[in-house]
Amino acid sequence: MKIKELNIEEKTIELLLEDREDLYYLALILDKGDIVYSWTWRQIKIDKGAGKVERGERVKVYIGIQVEKIEFQKFTDRLRILGKVVEAPEYLHIKGRYHTISLHPITEIKIIKRELRQLYLKLIDEAVRRTYRNLLICLGDQEAVFGVLSRGGIEIVSTLPSQIARKADSKKRSYMDEYREYFSAVMSEIEKFLKRGHYDRVILAAPRFLQELFRNFLSEKYRRLLNLMIFLNVEEGGTAGIYELVRREELSKLAKELRLDYEKKLVENIFTLLERENKRLAIGLKEVSQAAKLGAVQKLLVMDTRFIELKETEELSEILEDVEKSGGEIVIISSEYEHGMKLKSLGGIAAFLYFPLAK
Repeated sequence: MKIKELNIEEKTIELLLEDREDLYYLALILDKGDIVYSWTWRQIKIDKGAGKVERGERVKVYIGIQVEKIEFQKFTDRLRILGKVVEAPEYLHIKGRYHTISLHPITEIKIIKRELRQLYLKLIDEAVRRTYRNLLICLGDQEAVFGVLSRGGIEIVSTLPSQIARKADSKKRSYMDEYREYFSAVMSEIEKFLKRGHYDRVILAAPRFLQELFRNFLSEKYRRLLNLMIFLNVEEGGTAGIYELVRREELSKLAKELRLDYEKKLVENIFTLLERENKRLAIGLKEVSQAAKLGAVQKLLVMDTRFIELKETEELSEILEDVEKSGGEIVIISSEYEHGMKLKSLGGIAAFLYFPLAK
């Protein structure tokens, strides 16, 4: 997905849908009452008089419809939007009539949102990047390169020269002593990144020798980060290692796995807390709705298919609004995997709470 234009004040979004997964994100973002503009096909009707109407040719036209229903099935490359026509060429005479826009990959659309929630901005950002924010460091003898793992591969954001000093008495010094100053500078940069922004994981790529040496360095006083870090092997470190990673398919696979791992842990945590009879949970639509009204929802989990189904109701709209007001996080859980089906067994919606609710 590419953002052509985003005007938060006017609640207007223009997007280029590039592939099947973009249609999935759009199904999550669209609400009943939104206005969608796109190119579509419409058959011209010719009035012959005396009540006789003939069907003419199909023409490609740019129209706007007010959304009433969204039809989307996973593993298909089409999303259908049904609604009333609000804007169309005059010669068609179709304003106020119903029309279905079928969207496919490589389509541009304009959306005027009824409500532009923070959740929708987050989903658009996720669709553009196709990954949570993952800090990547490619460690080499000459340099350490810092980047962000994104949908297109890696965006390089900074480079740190190694400045490893080979001293005369280097034969008496251990490898760790030679690299310690360099590793300390790398660690200082990592901490700066983590303070400036949120990253879900830290990924370190390096040749095997450097990787093991850096692991040992972290184990001395950065154990917490070591436990959160993912390690990848590359033939060369630094910029060359970045280009090597860009060529490898496992990078995009890793980004997807990190997202799924995050979802899986959240769902598993719900079941763990349920077994312990923890009161800081809300299960099912009724309990979640009650908790949201009280400003108690810390993290809301909704299965994607349940989310699309409930979006036509005012109840979900109120829940989302209440959760955003109380500073809670909203996470859409994929229904394609086992953890999604586990959430389905709880009604497809659950929440972690700031405080327990009185029963």
